Amino acid sequence: MAALMRGRWLPLLAGVLLAGAPPRLLAQREITVPVGATLPIRFLRGLTSGKDLQGEPVVVQTLAALAVDSCVVVPPFVSVLGRVAFSRGAGRGGRPGALEVRFQELAIGRDERLPLDAVLDSLEYALPRDVLDSGLVMGGRRARAGRTVLPLAATAVAAATEVLAIPVALLAGLELLRRGPTVRIVAGEVGRLRLLVPLTVRRACTRIEDHRSLTTVPTLPRFVPQAENRKGTRPGDPINMILLGSGPELEAAFEAAGWQPATRGTAGSLAREITAMLLGRQAYEAPVSTEYFEGRPQDATWQLQGPNARIRHHVRFWLLDSLAGIWVGAAIKDIGVLVRPFRGTATHRVDPDADAERDFTVSALEAAGCARLLDYMPLPGAIRSGSDLSRQPFFTDGRAAVVRLRRCDGSAPGSASGADVQTQGTAPPPR
Repeated sequence: MAALMRGRWLPLLAGVLLAGAPPRLLAQREITVPVGATLPIRFLRGLTSGKDLQGEPVVVQTLAALAVDSCVVVPPFVSVLGRVAFSRGAGRGGRPGALEVRFQELAIGRDERLPLDAVLDSLEYALPRDVLDSGLVMGGRRARAGRTVLPLAATAVAAATEVLAIPVALLAGLELLRRGPTVRIVAGEVGRLRLLVPLTVRRACTRIEDHRSLTTVPTLPRFVPQAENRKGTRPGDPINMILLGSGPELEAAFEAAGWQPATRGTAGSLAREITAMLLGRQAYEAPVSTEYFEGRPQDATWQLQGPNARIRHHVRFWLLDSLAGIWVGAAIKDIGVLVRPFRGTATHRVDPDADAERDFTVSALEAAGCARLLDYMPLPGAIRSGSDLSRQPFFTDGRAAVVRLRRCDGSAPGSASGADVQTQGTAPPPR
């Protein structure tokens, strides 16, 4: 009988002991990231060929997790350390500048560094042909628009005076022959790095779905998901962002991401912006045109400058619910200048892909550690394609990125538990 009782109690006792034991740690295994894998990054400071010399340190930040076989190898928003491997300034006779950055380490944590060998694979303001397979960036980039001052001036003169500005165009050719274009990587510019050798990591397999935040999105009031002109007779940019938080949190998040507030348009600010556009310079306080939502002009406007005043990221926000702290926004990217000589007008040319700019803005806020993407929410009544106030086309999937703002406490962005994980820099959730 005693033996029988022991046979009954032993399994029960073992179950009790196992229930009180700590959870089993995930077994570590060796994971290899193959050659050619890419990872999206953003530059934390600007670089210029010929000015930043060989050997100078470079620090960039990843914008997505690196994953292999659904296992997260490197979390998002970590630092990548590298150095300038080659730097040559622009020369006379049209010789372009050149710049090469070699990435050497992944700084996952304070005490964890992973050696790697990677180069630039693409840049936001570079044409694909200007980034060579070796990672060398040549000075034929779109940033060279700063050297085409006189052709643009010729267009403006022709539009204003209705005369053929051939002498100005000839002078433009001489200007381009004097010195080639310089390679400039601006602060906040995004791109991709590419592995030249396999990256081997020994760690536990963390599934991608384990990184997804399950925070509930609050109930939102109904609204027309598109801006309009002052009279409400013409539709404007599509609403593609919803921010949850206070005004100071919104301001702190964009400041931490390196954006600047845009000013309202005045005669002086418009004149300074036009001058910067003609000379290929940056205009940090360039105005953004006013659009209206539910009869009100935007409450806040933020922008991130590109290599010159013609290229920039910008977003307008309207306060939808002051008690709940709900903001709706329209993120749009300017990519050039649109001159209409027969109308006598000039404005920014915009990127028609509104979703790409939405996702870029979300990544910038997340990378700064001041925001967390909750979901992509379909907006009732959203227009999938149309034209804005300047009659330029746009297209969108009809969803808004719902982002919760949080206090910028200076903690490492990679420690954010709610950050979205993307496989080897793939796009956000499928449209």
